[in-house]
Amino acid sequence: MSSGDLEAGAERNKALDMALSQIEKQFGAGAVMKMGDKGSMSIETV
Repeated sequence: MSSGDLEAGAERNKALDMALSQIEKQFGAGAVMKMGDKGSMSIETV
């Protein structure tokens, strides 16, 4: 990898973190999560 690729990846990760932070502020924690972040969740149903 070149240093340009590493810088682009770092900028992309920073932008992604900022976007996720804004979504969590607006919709609350857990509104968006990365795949595989939580194995299984208990969800109440009717």
